[in-house]
Amino acid sequence: MGISLAMGTGGGEGAAYAGFLYVLYQSEIPVAGICACGTGVFPCLAQEPAHLAYLVHIWKHLDTSGLIPDQEAVYEALVTLFPTLRLEDCPTRLAVLACDVLKGQPVLLREGPAAAIAASSLWSANGPCISNVNGCYLSDGSVFGVPVNSAARVFGRPVVALRAVRRGKPRAGVPEILIQAAAHRLDGAAEVVIDIEVQNGHEDDVDAWFDAGQQQAHVWEPILWSLAKERET
Repeated sequence: MGISLAMGTGGGEGAAYAGFLYVLYQSEIPVAGICACGTGVFPCLAQEPAHLAYLVHIWKHLDTSGLIPDQEAVYEALVTLFPTLRLEDCPTRLAVLACDVLKGQPVLLREGPAAAIAASSLWSANGPCISNVNGCYLSDGSVFGVPVNSAARVFGRPVVALRAVRRGKPRAGVPEILIQAAAHRLDGAAEVVIDIEVQNGHEDDVDAWFDAGQQQAHVWEPILWSLAKERET
C-alpha cells in the first residue's frame, strides 16, 4: 500500500515537492496516494522523472516573489505536457483540495481535467486564480491548510506531511502572506512532518528548492521505507 502524502502550497517553493517526489519515484518507495493543494498539485501530475524536470522549468517563469502572474501561460504549458490527463488517470492516486469560491468551502477532487484543476490552484498579484471546472468555480485550497485529514481519510495512514517553508519575509503583498501562513498550518496530525528549506538568499531560486526537496527525501528515505513496510504488514 505505501505511505500517504499531504502537500501544501508555496509558489516557486513548490519545486521542493517535485524534488522530493523525484527521489521517491527513483527509489520506488510505495505511495498509497497524495492529497495536494496549491503548487503541490503540479508535481503529482508527472508520469515520469523527466516530467518533473519540465515542471521545474515552468516554475522558473514564476514571479520571484513566489506568485504566478500569468495563469493562462501556465495552463497552456500544462496542457502541452498533459493534453488529456485526468486526475483519475494519474499514475499515483491523487486527490486535490480546492476551494469552492461561491460557497467558501473546501472541495476534494478525485476526478476531472488535470490541467484545469492545477491551474485553479494558482495565485496572481490580484489574489487567487479561479477556474471553471465542471461548472464549479474553484481556487486554491491552501487556505484550508496542508490537507493531512483528507489524505488520511482517502488514502489511509501513515501520513507524511510536506511543507516548503520560506523563512524570509515575502516581497509580495497581503494575499501571499496570508496564503503562506495558511499553507504552513496542518489541518490534522501527521505521523511525520517534513519541512523543506533553503539557505538564506536562495528563497527565490527554483533550482535550490528542487535540490532541497531531493536532499530531504534522501535524509528521510530510511524512515519512509520503514513506514511503508509497517503498513504492508
